Amino acid sequence: MTLLHPDPHVPGRHCASSTLRDVAHFAGHDLSEAMCFGLGAGLGFTAFARDTLSPSHQMHGRAHDLEGQFFRRLGIEFRWRTEPDAAAGWEAVRREIDRGHPVLLQADLHHLPYYGSRTHFAGHVIGLWGYDAETGVAYVGDTQFPGLQAVPLAVLAAARTAVAPPFALASNWFPGALPGRLPPLADLVVDAIREQAAAMLGGITEGPLVTGVAGMAATAATLPEWDDALDAIWCARFAYQLIERRGTGGGNFRFLYRDFLDEASRELPWLAPLVAAMDAIGAGWSELAHCLKEVSEVPAPDFRPAAALLDDLARRERTLWTGAAGLAR
Repeated sequence: MTLLHPDPHVPGRHCASSTLRDVAHFAGHDLSEAMCFGLGAGLGFTAFARDTLSPSHQMHGRAHDLEGQFFRRLGIEFRWRTEPDAAAGWEAVRREIDRGHPVLLQADLHHLPYYGSRTHFAGHVIGLWGYDAETGVAYVGDTQFPGLQAVPLAVLAAARTAVAPPFALASNWFPGALPGRLPPLADLVVDAIREQAAAMLGGITEGPLVTGVAGMAATAATLPEWDDALDAIWCARFAYQLIERRGTGGGNFRFLYRDFLDEASRELPWLAPLVAAMDAIGAGWSELAHCLKEVSEVPAPDFRPAAALLDDLARRERTLWTGAAGLAR
């Protein structure tokens, strides 16, 4: 058996940020999950509609490039590495473990036995910490699950090569090797907040998907049209789950980012006003989530109340990020 650490995983709220926290601690850096999430400029907003997806209308609250932002901010060039052949994909990550490096993997949580989930989601991030060649088992750390989970290699291969639109995996991985010394944390925080504000204020309002604060407002304007979707009830239920339950820490990741701001404000007191504002915005997202849950529980869904809440959140987030951009100059 090869195991880098008998129990490196501290249960967390989101898959990627909890994995980054584990990797940071393994390298000797006392970074919390919230700090890792914030350094990755992890907040976002994306919405899209596509009849070939289930559900056909979706909205997401995490930045697509959280992992990349985190590593690049620490001076490490990032791209998900892929292997079209599953056996070659395993050999690539096995060699990293043998070198003493934990590995970030993307996987479809539907295939991970400890979830028991009927839902496919292939954007899930886990940490690989070891393997046992004799028993054919890999050991991974994953979000809220304490300790390491034993996953048969054949099952892990299926999870790492799943095609679950909009994701198509090809044994995606990245080595979790961090430098022994990091730049000053305050400098990293300011840079991350600057990038986060720019991403939220520079949203897209036209095309196959909409993003950022502008995308929130655009989605609010079209949300009543979700009434007409053939799977409108599932759209509402899934949106509730993505905002409040599925690895967001509640409030569409805003509470996780609030904790990042709160922690950072101990060294940078000028961040303090943003903490309360983000807390209130997180509560607003939770209110929207429960409104969508109620929409999903009636025979004739009406998205207009949810649209009003989302439109208000768009205005509040624009105000917060405009102020944050000014403070981070």
